[in-house]
Amino acid sequence: MGWVYRASHALTGQRVALKVLREDQLELDRSIDRMMREASILASVSHPGMPRFFECACSATAGRGSRWS
Repeated sequence: MGWVYRASHALTGQRVALKVLREDQLELDRSIDRMMREASILASVSHPGMPRFFECACSATAGRGSRWS
């Protein structure tokens, strides 16, 4: 479905996991819906063994000029 990268927030420097859909999946509504559902579920979970959710966004220029590096 996509790739997960180790990244850091440009303002806070906090290490994060950044999930990005593969380009061939961007035109498929079901892939975008699935990723949004995953984000919603992750945002509702609070557990030491789970990553904390920060944000979810859709952008044709994701990664360019964003807060993530």
